[in-house]
Amino acid sequence: MVMKNLVRIILTLILGLAGWSPGQARELDPGFGVDGRVIVEIGGQADRAQAVLVQPDGRILLAGSSSDGDSRRCSLIRLLADGSPDPAFGINGLVQVDAGPGDDEILALALMADGRIVAGGYSRGADRDFLLLRFTADGQLDQSFGRSGLVITPVGRGDDEITGLRVDPDGAVVAAGVATGTQGRVLALVRYRPDGVLDPDFGDQGMSLIGIGIDMVAQSLLRREDGSLVVAGSYTDGGRLALVLAGLTAGGDLDPAFGRDGLATAAWSGISEGYGLASGPDGSLYVSGSVGAEGSRDAALFAFTPDGRVASSFGDNGVLVIPVGPEDDVLYSLASDRENLYGGGFTTVSGTRKFLLVSAGLDSGDTVRESDSASDLVSGSSGTMRISGLAVAETLDDYTPSSDNGTTMLPAVVSTGFELGDGVGYDLAVQDDGMVVMAGTAETLPDQSSAVAARYSLASGSSAAGATASSDTSPAWINTLPVSEVTATGAFTGGQIQAAPGSVSQRGVVFSIAPYPVCKDECAGGSGDDGGDSGGGDTAPQITSTTPTSFTSGVEVTLSVTTDENATCRYRKDSDADYTAMIPFTLTGGTSHSSSLGTLTDGDYLYFVRCQDSGGTINPAGTGISFTVGQASAATRFLAPVSGLFLASAWAADTVDPDTPSTLPETPPTTPDTDEKLRKEGYTSDGSGEGLYSSILENLAPDTRYYVRAYAIIDGVIHYGPQVTFETGSACFIATAAYGSILHPAVTVLRTFRDRYLLAFSPGRAVVRWYYRNSPPLAARIARSPGIRGLVRVLLVPVIAFAWLALHPLVMALLAMSLTIAVVVRPGRCRPGETGP
Repeated sequence: MVMKNLVRIILTLILGLAGWSPGQARELDPGFGVDGRVIVEIGGQADRAQAVLVQPDGRILLAGSSSDGDSRRCSLIRLLADGSPDPAFGINGLVQVDAGPGDDEILALALMADGRIVAGGYSRGADRDFLLLRFTADGQLDQSFGRSGLVITPVGRGDDEITGLRVDPDGAVVAAGVATGTQGRVLALVRYRPDGVLDPDFGDQGMSLIGIGIDMVAQSLLRREDGSLVVAGSYTDGGRLALVLAGLTAGGDLDPAFGRDGLATAAWSGISEGYGLASGPDGSLYVSGSVGAEGSRDAALFAFTPDGRVASSFGDNGVLVIPVGPEDDVLYSLASDRENLYGGGFTTVSGTRKFLLVSAGLDSGDTVRESDSASDLVSGSSGTMRISGLAVAETLDDYTPSSDNGTTMLPAVVSTGFELGDGVGYDLAVQDDGMVVMAGTAETLPDQSSAVAARYSLASGSSAAGATASSDTSPAWINTLPVSEVTATGAFTGGQIQAAPGSVSQRGVVFSIAPYPVCKDECAGGSGDDGGDSGGGDTAPQITSTTPTSFTSGVEVTLSVTTDENATCRYRKDSDADYTAMIPFTLTGGTSHSSSLGTLTDGDYLYFVRCQDSGGTINPAGTGISFTVGQASAATRFLAPVSGLFLASAWAADTVDPDTPSTLPETPPTTPDTDEKLRKEGYTSDGSGEGLYSSILENLAPDTRYYVRAYAIIDGVIHYGPQVTFETGSACFIATAAYGSILHPAVTVLRTFRDRYLLAFSPGRAVVRWYYRNSPPLAARIARSPGIRGLVRVLLVPVIAFAWLALHPLVMALLAMSLTIAVVVRPGRCRPGETGP
């Protein structure tokens, strides 16, 4: 085990050096989406892209599914070359199809010569059945195909789905997938005529069913120039899980000239899995997948000769293991160009999965044909078959593959993370210019995922089509950035705009608790973040109030200012400076601006603040803010955790560098009864011009789902980006009102107690729901009265003390032990054998 880990580490270091690799090292293409990545939220709950295809005109198709929490529906997205939605396709680049009463999903894509799009996957009725759809070039269901553009075919007695797809020169569709019978899953090959009807000249009435071992999964399909077919996947005989290739004739029968009786497997004695399939310049076959048991799988590439023999000089006897890290690494897809193989999937880092792209050089030679690592299946309404007793091929467990010469390569490796969590690449495609597009899914919120894509250019910095940020001839588009730093009452988001220079007069985001918010009259008038006057004239923002002049030692200091109009403020310690050289306030963008400075040492402090309004006007000189941090006695410091319960200021757990911006703090929750209302809808005004910009959402309602869209006023017309959603966190209304900050340690203790104990069982959850329904009006009254706030802080002390002890069971146990000893051994009690006075 030690030696294996040592080899893994050494290989990981070697593979990470792009200069050592004959494969072309890659990096994210800045001309695609935002920093090389595109996130598309469709249903708002669980969206994913399972297949990707690049059209000859450079437009990119992503296919998969979307869900709003109920059932899945098929989704098809088309992006322009720069990653923006294609307005000429479907509705703003999106097509959704409900094919049946249950879940529907696309797992593969293919393109016909006339530009029509074929998609395949499954549709669930009583169980999953083959699903094939055909679309026109602009995203409409092709009415000349099947029934109104789709075909559903039940193949087996259980779940069936298409995983591989090819379109023949005559327009017929060959699909590979899996069908479930009475004795496990089998390989299912189906050929459909151009109108979607099963081709009776293929297999048995259009279908060919092949069982290998006791269970087989087909993952990809390759059609060769002579019409013969190769399917890659995995099989098990009950004791072994192994990669397998099946070679078939154009008529759907196992090809006896391929491997052994039409079957081939890798020369690997342990666990192996096969997924993507591609061919090399000389017709060699390559498969992407993994080796090893789940939890410690390594990405791997496998090589075979055109007739199904192991290419022994490739890697180690036909297997090239790529140990990217100690956790799971898998390559789900494979594509090729004239010079390289590209494998895509995921790598796992500390439990979080990331996009994984592996590139490995090929020997120069003939033009390499690219395989569909995920493909589509069409089924007809007649001539269907059901699997009963199925003839199963003999096990390959004792099969020793024959060997031949292949290619030896050392791959280059790159991984790509997405902001919040797991990211898995399911499919990839190579553009004509050599750039690689990978599609998959990524976690964008807790328990919520989105369809995502990333594009990679050469590490030397080759540019992408449409990489220029904007030009007079480039198409205008707008994208909504993912939401981040979500708290109970606030969040960060923003947008990206491409348009002609000078055409964007206003930009920002609109948000609402209802889907698809719009920019209303006051927004279109440029009135600013809270719907009031945002200024934007020649007068600089005026600072009307600042931080208190003194703080007690050991108390967290919050630098805060209030302005007379919406502005973006920055600060600097000890000396004034240019606005751009200052540190942005963590909470800014409206009229209230604040940043935590942590717990400062005793002494006098001076900070300078400058603010910029939405029109770009900046204070000509910084406003000086001075305050003092006073001395504290040893007793005060010892009692700080208790005395802090009676203070409105928050106690910081750690001292922070005042020159380092912190994360967005949560603002105290308010209610419609207060001067600063919780907002169920609104907008931000974030300047003008194209490019990237950020937006700060404030005063949101806790425990609420919001819908957000970027907007831009371009030449007087309002345009919107894709909709994204997020949910705000919970807030302890009464405690927050009493202590003045949701970050106060007392509030943190109560929230932690709620999350750890109350929300862990049904009665506790009912108490929490009742509290959040009834406490906001009371919290509003507490917040308005300093006297009531002080009284509430006193009343909350025993509640907070109990919650704190519950969160520290060891301290509670020691306290209980001390009390027990004090009761048992108290002064004046007689010892055994003694008499009293």
